[in-house]
Amino acid sequence: MKIPKKLKLFGFDIEVEFDDKLSYEQDALGLALFHKNKIILQSNNPEKPTPQVQIEKHFFHELTHWILYVIGEETLTHNEKFVDLFARVLHQAIVTMEY
Repeated sequence: MKIPKKLKLFGFDIEVEFDDKLSYEQDALGLALFHKNKIILQSNNPEKPTPQVQIEKHFFHELTHWILYVIGEETLTHNEKFVDLFARVLHQAIVTMEY
């Protein structure tokens, strides 16, 4: 699956960027930066390879944070267990769709 460069949610223009040092500098594989309208993902760094499926899962995780944020679900936005489970189900549904 291709990761988008941009997307829109409820009037927010959200940019998706890759950072090959994210896991080293932020100890994270993805970030939802609400104040910057961005999703940052760890890129596939040759020193520490990240499989494409992992990048996709992290994208859906951060997208789920954004969706919950824009619909005003502050409590769920910070519930990592819920966000992760929802993102995994969403990812599976989208990548297994048959047309």
